[in-house]
Amino acid sequence: MKNNIILSLIIFILLYKNNYAQEITPEQKQQYIQVLSDSTSDSQFYALLSVIDNNILDAEGTIQQNFWRYSRFHQTLALKALYKLNSDLTLEYANRLIDTLNNNPDDFNLYGIGQAPDILTEKVVIANIMFSLNDFSQVSCIFELIDRDSIQEVSDIVIDPLIKIMQNVPSYSEQAKNKLIDLVYSSNDLFTRSNALIALEKSIGIESLPIILQSFQSDSSDVNRYYILNEFLGKYSENIDLSGILRERIYTEPAGSLRLRIAKILLYGPGGISNYNFIRNYINDESDEMIKEAITFEVEENIPRLFYEDSTLIVILDSLISVTNQVHIINWLGDLAFSNELKNILTTAKTNLQNGDSIACRVQVKAFQDFVDNVYKDSLNADPRFVTIEGWKFLYWNAQYIIDRLPEPLANPNLVVNLKNSLGNQILASNVQYYEGSWKDAVNNRDGTFTVITTKPTVSIRVYYEYASLQADNVNAQNNTYTFTTVNAAVQLKNSLGNLIDQGIVQYYAGAWRSFGTTSNGVAYKELLPINYSFRMTYEYGSIDKQQNLSSDPTVVFQTVNASVQLKNSLGNFIDQGIVQYYAGAWRSLGTTNSSGIAKKELLPANISFRATVGNVSLDKQQDISVNNLVEILLNTP
Repeated sequence: MKNNIILSLIIFILLYKNNYAQEITPEQKQQYIQVLSDSTSDSQFYALLSVIDNNILDAEGTIQQNFWRYSRFHQTLALKALYKLNSDLTLEYANRLIDTLNNNPDDFNLYGIGQAPDILTEKVVIANIMFSLNDFSQVSCIFELIDRDSIQEVSDIVIDPLIKIMQNVPSYSEQAKNKLIDLVYSSNDLFTRSNALIALEKSIGIESLPIILQSFQSDSSDVNRYYILNEFLGKYSENIDLSGILRERIYTEPAGSLRLRIAKILLYGPGGISNYNFIRNYINDESDEMIKEAITFEVEENIPRLFYEDSTLIVILDSLISVTNQVHIINWLGDLAFSNELKNILTTAKTNLQNGDSIACRVQVKAFQDFVDNVYKDSLNADPRFVTIEGWKFLYWNAQYIIDRLPEPLANPNLVVNLKNSLGNQILASNVQYYEGSWKDAVNNRDGTFTVITTKPTVSIRVYYEYASLQADNVNAQNNTYTFTTVNAAVQLKNSLGNLIDQGIVQYYAGAWRSFGTTSNGVAYKELLPINYSFRMTYEYGSIDKQQNLSSDPTVVFQTVNASVQLKNSLGNFIDQGIVQYYAGAWRSLGTTNSSGIAKKELLPANISFRATVGNVSLDKQQDISVNNLVEILLNTP
């Protein structure tokens, strides 16, 4: 018999769990109601839970009729069900149940349970239901349970009734509030501390801020501190010095995960350059290598923000103007004239926006962004203008935040211009312009194409790529697509025998000397516009330039000569073991002469100074080895 009861109970539990996450059928509802009407059933606990979870309204009458026949162990749960179903008898049954517990606390009809429920705990649960029905006659039992179990050990079931007392019973309001604060600070259970703080903040709002700040500093649980950091400090950031609090805390916070989170908030929040520099400097003080690496990654990869999400565009523009000035002061941006020009562009954008012209504002902010980006990328230019990676991050990405909040120009595909590489794949041009009285920027569609909007039948257009430009004239500007194409420029380095050699460093000139690449198996490749360029090859510290039009031939060949330096003495005899050098930014070793008095080295054909040294005797000689690769040096030695 006992085994049958246990088996039926297991089946009912499985049925309850199976139905918990899905809508139950009418047949299943009737099953639960039938269980609740059978005083001998062993499954009433799970039936009551199902009524509560699924709001089975049809069960109200059955629970009311059988309430006093349920075991004492189930009556509190049955009361919860009546409250959930909005039964008119909930408050009456609650008062009667409290009286029963007061008058006959030991009369428990135990339902296969080894121990009866705790009377005072049950009374608190019942009292909380009564509070919800505006009956506060049982306030004292809440404080009795706290006093009995102590503030350190009491269960978090007291939190909700304490909030209701604080809000509705003036004579006990301050006492309830103080108990909640005590729970926040002193409970031994981290979840009780957290739940008490959440309830307090929800109830009294900003008045809870001192408690929140103290808990952030003193709560022993990193889980709770993490929650406070994420949920509360940001919410009240305008009421506190959030940056100051986090800067101080990162040095005392024992949990590495929280230090990383603090670093991210300082980097990604609207704290500007000051917070960014603080975290960069903090990295050296971080003791955990994994956290240090993670913060370093964030510093290198993060996109800083200068404003809150709800900031107006005018406020954001003002912030960007201010930061443009700051990055110049701290030398993240070079040249005062450049800084002023950038601020003037933003000032114009702000004026456009104030005048209601958001499209013109967007054009100006985009011009600012492109200007910053082009100067940042133009690192080889001797121009005094420069932007560091830090300055670029703050200026470029905050400009992008503004652009993303402004409407894009209406796309009128009169003429769509794109750029493809030598394989026919579309690549990103830095800009496209068209001529209409002056050179104007086409609309960047951000998909690799640009749209020229004009009423003219034909226009001249320019594409910009890798710092160079290519122009096409008399292009049909109506309902047309025009494609520019790059060539795969190949720069070869060969020796005097015609064999490919490494490693040569290649540059090309486009407003300044730009990096082309380093030869691999004697060749460096780069997609470039098919125009006339100057190329520079650097090999063994020497360099020569060569000009070539890639539209005619995309392969540029540099070839070394086998420079041979021959040493003779005053009698015309060959000198061996003579030390030979050549000058290329400094004196470089060419080699030591052999028995024929010769040392050889493959060098680029240029006018080079050579030096021969035998003992204490040295002699320099300059010679263009492109004309004659044999350099003869006569030393006045025996």
